[in-house]
Amino acid sequence: MKQVLLFLLLAFGITYKASAQFGVSYYQSDLSFASFHYTFAERLTAELRLSTSTFLYDLSPEIVATYQFIHKPTHAVYAGAGGRFNLYPGIVFPLGLQVSPFEKLRNFAFSTELAIIGVVEGDAVLRGALGIRYYFVKPE
Repeated sequence: MKQVLLFLLLAFGITYKASAQFGVSYYQSDLSFASFHYTFAERLTAELRLSTSTFLYDLSPEIVATYQFIHKPTHAVYAGAGGRFNLYPGIVFPLGLQVSPFEKLRNFAFSTELAIIGVVEGDAVLRGALGIRYYFVKPE
């Protein structure tokens, strides 16, 4: 787990560009979460995700890196990998679709995501979620 996180941090440091963007998201599911994401390159994003609807001692952070392999002004498809801690600790593999349906509001998007959480102690968890995203700088 530590090697995965070290690799992700190094990858972000190498690919950093001045065109970075910051955004926030909220995803609703059985394992709902809020996300703070930072786009380093046009298609590479780092996310800090925090579980919601839990007590503070159950707060489960996730650190995820995603790559948009389809990147259009109206939609994007992404996949990634990362780690989850505390409740259901393990490796996370998200696959998602992001749609920006409003031409004048391209910094607002609807999102859906399917993630496999490889739990260290126990069975894997499949999480499906619907969410909204907002970028503070208009995406290209």
